[in-house]
Amino acid sequence: SSAGSGYSRAYVQKAYVAYYGRPADPSGLSYWATRMDAEGGSLNAIIGAFGSSDEFNRRYGGLTYTELVTRIYLQTLGRDPDPAGLAYYVGELQAGRRTLQSITLDVLNGATTAPDSTVVANKLDVADYYTAEVAGGCAYGTEQQGVSAISGVTADAATASAAKAAISARCGP
Repeated sequence: SSAGSGYSRAYVQKAYVAYYGRPADPSGLSYWATRMDAEGGSLNAIIGAFGSSDEFNRRYGGLTYTELVTRIYLQTLGRDPDPAGLAYYVGELQAGRRTLQSITLDVLNGATTAPDSTVVANKLDVADYYTAEVAGGCAYGTEQQGVSAISGVTADAATASAAKAAISARCGP
C-alpha cells in the first residue's frame, strides 16, 4: 500500500532523515509523497507543512537557531556545520530570509561529494530498510528508536550493515 511516485518517496525519506533524524513511517511516507506528486514533484511545495508538525515542535521547539542548524547537520551529515556555514544559516534564519525547512533542503542537496554524500546515501539506505521492515509488519517503535536506528550510520559501510542487522534483530525473522 505504498502511495506516491518513487521519486517523491525518495525525497520524502530524505526529508525525514534530515529534518526529523529518523526513518519515515510508511503512512507518513505515502501521505507526503502523494502530496508532493500533487504539487508536481516539488518538495519545496510541501516542506513548510511537513516541517511545522507537532513532532517537530515537541522535539525541537525550545532550541536556538544555532542548535537547530547544528542538529540538521548532525542528522543529515553526521558532523557539525563548518563555522562559516553555521553563521550564514543562523543569519538567514534571524533575517527571516530562510526557514529551517529550506535550510534542511540546502544541506541535503549540497551533500554532493564524499564523505557527506556517502553519509547521506548510507543513512537513506538504512532508513529505507527500516521503513520497509515496518511496512512488512514490524512495529515502528518510538520516534527515538527511529532516530537511534540511523544516528550511528556514517560514511563507513560497516555502520550501515550493523544498523540493518540491529533493525532485523529487533524486528525478528
